[in-house]
Amino acid sequence: MKRRYKKVRGLKRLIKKFKREWTKLTEKFPIEMEQYWECHVPTRLSDLFISPKTPISVKKQCIQLMIDRTSHLIKLKPSNREKLRIILTVDFRDWNSTKIDIFTLNESNTFWMGYEDEYSKGVPIDVQHHLTNKWKLSVPIGMGIACVREEIKDSDLIDEDIKGGEICYLGEIN
Repeated sequence: MKRRYKKVRGLKRLIKKFKREWTKLTEKFPIEMEQYWECHVPTRLSDLFISPKTPISVKKQCIQLMIDRTSHLIKLKPSNREKLRIILTVDFRDWNSTKIDIFTLNESNTFWMGYEDEYSKGVPIDVQHHLTNKWKLSVPIGMGIACVREEIKDSDLIDEDIKGGEICYLGEIN
């Protein structure tokens, strides 16, 4: 059964609320973190992204804010925490998975280069075409970009609402 989407009302108010909440969540660098910290798009605002009736310009504006806030956190990162990586994950098929991650880099978490497990496979794709041409986003100099196209291997093994899609990683991926 297909999900029916209503028109998203109050776009200006929702955008202001999204900006206010996302800015508040990323205002300070999370000093108290041990190994891992993440900041998801607020759940009650994810409908703004999920609805196909939301204009691309609104989604673009929100993604640009997330890129800018990720850059802000990179600038705030303490100099004694050089092993930490700050990455924005933009999942174009599942906006609830869009988040900023701060984690300690090791060999096992280079997922943006492609991956494969028993359920899915991530194939690297051309990022410049996707982010700069289609979405016309401004990515700060020095911020790395990598995108993968997720391909589902066996749809019988996973939930029916999970579909392959594009995931872009922006930040300290070098």
